[in-house]
Amino acid sequence: MKKIKLILSIFLLAILFAVTIFYIKNKNTKPQNNLINIVGTIEDKKITLEEQYLYVKDGEGNKIKINITENTNFKEKLKLEEGDKINIKGKYIDKLILQAEEISNFNQNKK
Repeated sequence: MKKIKLILSIFLLAILFAVTIFYIKNKNTKPQNNLINIVGTIEDKKITLEEQYLYVKDGEGNKIKINITENTNFKEKLKLEEGDKINIKGKYIDKLILQAEEISNFNQNKK
């Protein structure tokens, strides 16, 4: 009987350990495959034939690089000037790099 209790206890501890490791590993990661929306203030930009990106500061003060490709959809005509607020929909490809799928003017009345 003691052997069964010992084996059962070890088994339950192993499961608890595995679940804890999985939770800790996945706790602080940003979604990689889900589209997200952020509002950012443009801090810097580079738009040339070779490279197109913006640096924006989000509401939490993080400086995020926004990659722009030929697939990025602009909802309206934008000047993309420093200090402008914009909405960006995209996917994180790294912790502070977002692949933009859609960029639009910031509208405070949106819900």
